[in-house]
Amino acid sequence: MSFENVVSKQLVNGISKLYQTAYSKDIPQELAENLRSSFSHYAEKKAEIIVVMNETEFSTIELFTFNSVSKLGDCIAKNNGFYHVKTKHFDVNKIDLEEAVELLNRVPLVPLCKTKKDLDIFVKDAFAEFGLDTYLDADNLYFSLEKSKELENTHLTEWICQVIESQRKLVIREEFNAAANASYDNLVQFNKVIRPLLKRLGFPNELMEHSFRELRAFDMSGWDNVISKNMDQLAKREFYYSQDETLIADALNDKNASTPINDNKWFNKPGVIACIGAVLFCTFNVFYL
Repeated sequence: MSFENVVSKQLVNGISKLYQTAYSKDIPQELAENLRSSFSHYAEKKAEIIVVMNETEFSTIELFTFNSVSKLGDCIAKNNGFYHVKTKHFDVNKIDLEEAVELLNRVPLVPLCKTKKDLDIFVKDAFAEFGLDTYLDADNLYFSLEKSKELENTHLTEWICQVIESQRKLVIREEFNAAANASYDNLVQFNKVIRPLLKRLGFPNELMEHSFRELRAFDMSGWDNVISKNMDQLAKREFYYSQDETLIADALNDKNASTPINDNKWFNKPGVIACIGAVLFCTFNVFYL
C-alpha cells in the first residue's frame, strides 16, 4: 500500500468517527470513498485542508494557498460541519466556523532560509506552485507587491511583504558576515562599518555603546543569530585594532620622551653656532693686529 493510501485510510477513519458522533450513524460508503480519493491527492503535497461536510456531501479548501475566506460563504447555510485535516500528521479535528475563518486567513509560511539564494529558489517555486507567475514576477517582488494591492488580495499582499522582509534581512546578514571577516585600517573604520549593520539587524540601541568584549557577557537571546554567531570574532578583531592603537600611542610617547629638551633653542641651530664662531675668530684677529 502506498504512503498516500495509508494516509488517506487513516484520515477517513478519523473523520468517520466524527461523522458518527455528529449524525449518529456510519458514514456512507460512497462518501467515504470520495473522501479517501481526495485525501490521497492532498497527502502527496502533505497539505493542510478544511473539509466542509454534511450528511451526504463534502468539499475541501486547501490552507496556506491564498484561498479567500469567501469560499466559506456558500457553506454556512447547508448545515455543514468543519474539519481541520493535517495530512502530514494523520490528524483530523472538528472546528467551528470562527476557527475555519482564522485558518483561512493564514498565509503560506516563508521558510527560514540561510542565504538569499535559497530564499530566491523558494519564491520561484512558490510562484509556480500557486500560479502567481502568470501575473506577477518572482524576480521583482516590489512590482508583485503593487500588483497584489491592485488585485486587493490582502493575503497575497501580506505574504509578499513577509518575503520582502526576509529577503532584506538575509541581504544584511550576508553583508554583516562579510564585514565581520573583512580587514580594516583601524578601530574607527571597523566600528564605522560594523555598528550601522548592527542597528539594521535590530540590535538594542541601549547596548550599542558597549564594546564587543563587554557584549559577550550579555544574554544574547533575542539578538539576530548572525550577531551572536560572530560575537567572539568581533571581540577578537576589536581587541586587535585596540592593541594597534595602543602600540601607536606608546610609540609616539616613547619618541617624544627620547627627544632632548633644551631651553636654549637658538644654540641648537647649526647656523647660529657658525656665526658665533666667525665673530670670535674676527675679534681674536683684530685684537692681535
